[in-house]
Amino acid sequence: MDKRLKLNRKQKALVNKLGKLFGELEKENVSIVTSWYSLYGANDLDGFFFFNNTEVFDTEDFEPDDSNTNDIEGYREVSGWKEAEGNDIWYTPNSEELEFLPLDISINAVYNRWFSVLMERTEETDIFYRKQEKARKLAPLIQELDKLKQKMRKYEIAVSECEDSIHRLEEKGVSQEIIDEEKTNVETNKKQVEELQNEINAINSEIRKVKAIRVNK
Repeated sequence: MDKRLKLNRKQKALVNKLGKLFGELEKENVSIVTSWYSLYGANDLDGFFFFNNTEVFDTEDFEPDDSNTNDIEGYREVSGWKEAEGNDIWYTPNSEELEFLPLDISINAVYNRWFSVLMERTEETDIFYRKQEKARKLAPLIQELDKLKQKMRKYEIAVSECEDSIHRLEEKGVSQEIIDEEKTNVETNKKQVEELQNEINAINSEIRKVKAIRVNK
């Protein structure tokens, strides 16, 4: 996290105070509805509506057409997706019926998405990019190392199986020609293991070089 975004002690105290206030509102059965307005395709928070939910059983969200808001206000049996049951009835209030708290201070808010902030580039920023570059160089090397190790493991298993096979053939007294073929297979697989080990050593050397790159200057 960029340290410049961390709250100071007074800011944290204000956030905690706001959290406690929200808790008190909940205890007193006060519901909060956010108010958004759209400008140039962006949705911005401009305030909060409050209402007494003591006798409210359920709520439903919807996005009405601004030009037809009058058509959705009032009582109805069905509201959006949900149908009223028994003696219940849906009611859509007029915004003027609710207590509205406008946000007159400068607050950045986001709607259904995360956000970015524009700040001055610092040494911390450069460290971040150097770490990214280091990770970018390491990733293919580690991937190649894993492939080589898996491949070498297969040849090591083949060597072990061939050696076991030779012992069984010798115990059965089969012809030397067949045994020699198995010994040739052992030597071939051992040579592959040796070549792969050299490649692994080379990759490990490159990995050590990249890991040695300093990101903090």
